[in-house]
Formats: sequence, C-alpha cells, structure tokens
Amino acid sequence: MSIAELLNPADESGYSIWTSEEIFRTEDDDQDDDNNGEPPPPPKPTAKEVFKAISLINNYIESDTSVAADKLNQSMETYSKSLLDISSQLLDNQPSHHSSSC
Repeated sequence: MSIAELLNPADESGYSIWTSEEIFRTEDDDQDDDNNGEPPPPPKPTAKEVFKAISLINNYIESDTSVAADKLNQSMETYSKSLLDISSQLLDNQPSHHSSSC
C-alpha cells in the first residue's frame, strides 16, 4: 500500500476502486456501443475471386477501343501481376511439408 493510499483512502479521495466485474461490464457495454447493431463488413475477396473479376471485366471491354478502356485494361494487368507476385511470395514463404525418410 502506498503512502497516498494510506493518507487518502478510496472513500475519501476522488478515485474509486473498481472490481473486475465492473471493469468487464463497462468494457462489454463499450463494445456493444461500438457495434450499434450494424452487421459486420463483408469478408475481403480472395485472390482467386479478384482474378475472376478482372478476367470478366477484360472480356467485357476487350472490343472497346476507347482510351478509358485501354487505361483500365493496363491498370488491371498491372494489378494482376502485382497480385501474382504477392501470391507467389506467400507460397514461397510457407514451410514445406515434405517428410524425409531414412
């Protein structure tokens, strides 16, 4: 016990001592307030789903010769390549599951 606690007991100081249950209840109430009854956001699409979407868009605009379609196609191609690079890096960093036999 500190000197400050001896000189100023909890009931006389401006501070209150909370029980674990009170702290938990307050935290739980705060989390309920944060949710506001809104559903959670939809899950992030997988890389495979993104590739399918890019392919679908490319098929749609392949006959379009406008500047906007060309820019969109180039952007999606660049993004696809970066997504492939990231995916291959993730695969390269996974531990191998090969068992060695003696």
